[in-house]
Amino acid sequence: MDDAFNAAHVQPLLDAVAPIFNEPLGTAIEHDDLSIDAVRNDFAAGESALCNFIADALVERTRLAGYPVDFAAIDASCIAANVPAGPLTFGDWFDVMPFADTIRLCRITGAELALLLDDNARRADRPDEAHTERGFLHFSRGLRYRIRLGATRAAAAAVDVTVNEAPLDEAPGREYTVACTSFMHMLAGTWQKQASDRWHMQWFDPQTLPKEDTRLFLRDELVAYIRTHGGVTAEGGCRRDGRVVVVR
Repeated sequence: MDDAFNAAHVQPLLDAVAPIFNEPLGTAIEHDDLSIDAVRNDFAAGESALCNFIADALVERTRLAGYPVDFAAIDASCIAANVPAGPLTFGDWFDVMPFADTIRLCRITGAELALLLDDNARRADRPDEAHTERGFLHFSRGLRYRIRLGATRAAAAAVDVTVNEAPLDEAPGREYTVACTSFMHMLAGTWQKQASDRWHMQWFDPQTLPKEDTRLFLRDELVAYIRTHGGVTAEGGCRRDGRVVVVR
């Protein structure tokens, strides 16, 4: 009976969407940061070419929609699969990003951003610990900084921060507009609770920031960006450029 139901109802739906999922978007370059191992284990260890690509795309697409953003932030948990090198289809990218996240705009002051970046430094993977989902954020090219790991997770901090080439500590009262996803830090709640109980640390909650939902769907905007740049390419931003450096 299940086979009969599938034949009568499910297969026609699959046939209808097949042309969409088979639509070519361009080409994906071969890069270690696009591998399945990187997606599973390395996204919170520091800079990622794939996350750079997505964050830079978020800035360009949001600005094209008329929103004057200063930079973008993405939670790597929005990425569900690796990007195979070679011809890239919509179905391939749907596997990478199957979620229906929208793009939000958050307003954050320089002082709050400093707290957020220190928080992010404490979420980074450390050489002596296994990877787990901690809500580590990646940023677009306009934000550059170093993560100083320190002797313990609680001692980790962000240093030498610049936003669009201006030192962050020179403008603590300035307000920035950040493009981000609607799912930021959602999967990190369990780890935050355990870490708070263990290290008694306070976390910066971006959900408390003033925000506006643009009603732009993240996946749709990224597909448009990918088409514009011929795929997931170095020219489109899929490369490391030193925007975040992790040091002891």
